[in-house]
Amino acid sequence: MPVEQLVASFDIETSNLKADFGTLLAVCIKPWKQPVQVYREDSYTRERRSQNPQMLIDVIVELNKYPILIAHNGVQFDRPYLNTLAMVLGLGVEVDPKGKLIDPVLIARRHLAFSSNRLDVLSEWLATRTRKTLVKREAWVRAVFDADTQALNYIVEHCIKDVKVLEEVAWRLRKFIPQINHFGSF
Repeated sequence: MPVEQLVASFDIETSNLKADFGTLLAVCIKPWKQPVQVYREDSYTRERRSQNPQMLIDVIVELNKYPILIAHNGVQFDRPYLNTLAMVLGLGVEVDPKGKLIDPVLIARRHLAFSSNRLDVLSEWLATRTRKTLVKREAWVRAVFDADTQALNYIVEHCIKDVKVLEEVAWRLRKFIPQINHFGSF
């Protein structure tokens, strides 16, 4: 099976760091060396802006197609957030809790000693071609509270860059990944 059918990087952008008080704004999934798939909350029709069950279902179904996922801080944030939100919305789906997850945060904590394990720092030191964009607080505020399309466009572009950077960072850290399991490949 080709690697692009086995591995995908993903990132989520949310309205809150806690899933029971937040919602998804955007999710990007990038199969290995393939184009980015974008899921954005304004592409889905809902009764209220606060709910996006179909988007979440679509994201989880897509993620579960890949035996190996890459997510920066995915063990502590991305996967639990998606699973908690699915539970809160009563969807009966989850990102496979036993799926294999490459988490560059855990790899960096265990094998490296940078001043920070943030994705932008790893990207800089590992000299990735793609660079992250800044997290602009105002874009999140306008997207969440004003349904501002331009602000959401910025968030989506930020998310796209994150998954591209993630793919490059994971490739450069591969020598530190002796095993990949549901604990986060540390």
